[in-house]
Amino acid sequence: MDQSAAGTLQLQNLVSPDIVNALNLLLKITSSCRKGCIQMVQNSVGGHLTMTSTSSRLLQSLSVSKPVIRLIATAVQGHLQHFSDGGHFVSMLTVLLSTKSMNLNVSNSYLTELYDRFLTIIVEDITADSSKINIDISSLKQMTNFVKTISGRKPLCKLNPYDLDNFSKLLVQVFASYLPCEGRSGSWEENIYIIPVEGLPVSNSELYQGLLLQGYQLPQTAMNNVRKVNNQIPVAVVTVSMTGDTEEIMDAEYEIFNDLSEEKTVLSRIMKFCDRCAELNVGVIFCQKVIHPSVKSYLYKQNILPVERLGSQMIPFILKLIGAQSLRSFTVSLSDIGHLDSIEHQTINKKSYLFLKNRESPVATLMLTSDHEESVQELKTVCSSALHSMERLAFSSYVLPGGGCWEMKTCFNLRKKVLSEMPSLVEEFYCSKSAILSALDVVCKSLQNIAKTVVKDSEEGKTDCTYHHFWRVPKEVEEGEVICSCGIYCLENTELVDLDYVDIGNPVNKKLQEDYNSSVMKRTIVIDQLDMCVNAVNTSFLTANALLTTNLFICDS
Repeated sequence: MDQSAAGTLQLQNLVSPDIVNALNLLLKITSSCRKGCIQMVQNSVGGHLTMTSTSSRLLQSLSVSKPVIRLIATAVQGHLQHFSDGGHFVSMLTVLLSTKSMNLNVSNSYLTELYDRFLTIIVEDITADSSKINIDISSLKQMTNFVKTISGRKPLCKLNPYDLDNFSKLLVQVFASYLPCEGRSGSWEENIYIIPVEGLPVSNSELYQGLLLQGYQLPQTAMNNVRKVNNQIPVAVVTVSMTGDTEEIMDAEYEIFNDLSEEKTVLSRIMKFCDRCAELNVGVIFCQKVIHPSVKSYLYKQNILPVERLGSQMIPFILKLIGAQSLRSFTVSLSDIGHLDSIEHQTINKKSYLFLKNRESPVATLMLTSDHEESVQELKTVCSSALHSMERLAFSSYVLPGGGCWEMKTCFNLRKKVLSEMPSLVEEFYCSKSAILSALDVVCKSLQNIAKTVVKDSEEGKTDCTYHHFWRVPKEVEEGEVICSCGIYCLENTELVDLDYVDIGNPVNKKLQEDYNSSVMKRTIVIDQLDMCVNAVNTSFLTANALLTTNLFICDS
């Protein structure tokens, strides 16, 4: 290990003990998350304690200093930005490919070229008609099953079978309600505001048609006397401060006489704006920032409800709910005004909310409930992941058998393909047969290790020679019928073999779609979205190859 001239940096390579230890620690964390273990993350000086088993929340809470781990974390986050699922898979496969390659007596340049070829074979295999399943997105049963495979893997959400079924149906309802169609545009993210509520059971989660604003309790008299036009409440939305600040609203040079102040001048302008709103029969003014107490008092006298401190996150939902234009200055016209059908006060779990309704708008609030903060935040992350995955499913409805089954079948097909093309591969890459077999063994063992993360201590992993799926078999059971890890197939225990058993003579099963259609009516089938899997495999191989081809990493000492 070479010390830099400055004495504060170190040059390390991939086999340096510090880097190897960091990679092994990352592998240990992500594999335990896939097993269903909850991670507790807190910085060295205290601060907020994060509890999670999701890759997105885990990466957000980790402080990463080593460039190798930072590169992997960036690759995982890039994948999650597009797919919201499969982060642990990307992290594990990247680390396994990198660490297992260190012990080979094969040049990294040869390995990366072979891995590129194996990647092409894998992608061709999992996208083949014989490997993928077409989900019927119009089927409540199949869509609920899909959501269960995402939501049911997170122990911190505390979803028992009854709650998991109801919660999955709720998310399918949300997804179905906001599919793009004639007269309705935008994704669910533009129409659904998710609000986490602590202290209530998961079964209280509910979809509200309209917006719930937490922490507001306006005088009931003022709410009863709010201005209405044709049974609707005209509304204006202001995105600048209404406290008398000048920085946001005056982009000009101006003079103030000695007997006047800047604040009074601006407040006078705001009061004229309020008078103009009264002329337009505005009943509610929503302000993104703060409203001056004297302005609020004046608005109440005009029978106009002031609602302040909304924040930038809430404003787009309010604008879409009421159909208004945001006001960035104190000038308003009739075309800037939106409307509400009603504004009501609600109390949920001893907390005050304003409930805004407009039956012409698709905007809704998804209230997620759980017993404590970390649980409800985990539920929110899982909810977003499930809705994103269903949204992608609407464009590409193909999935793969989950629970380690597609990984196991991919190992079989990859071995079969490589062994059958061995003479041409030796000639193409100018390397020995043993080098190709070593690289092949790294890829297959890496995929097998990922599949085995779902195995409990009381179980062992097996495969079969018919479907080449992955099986979790209780150690104490020697015979009897068992179901594969994804749930599609049933076989006798005696028909299963060890994971390393290779028999390339068996034909590939051609009835996967039919077998899925019949099995999904009987039990929950674990499935993974095809597009997500393809991107996860691509990201993992490309990131691992980037690590293997990098000679030195600059690290803080």
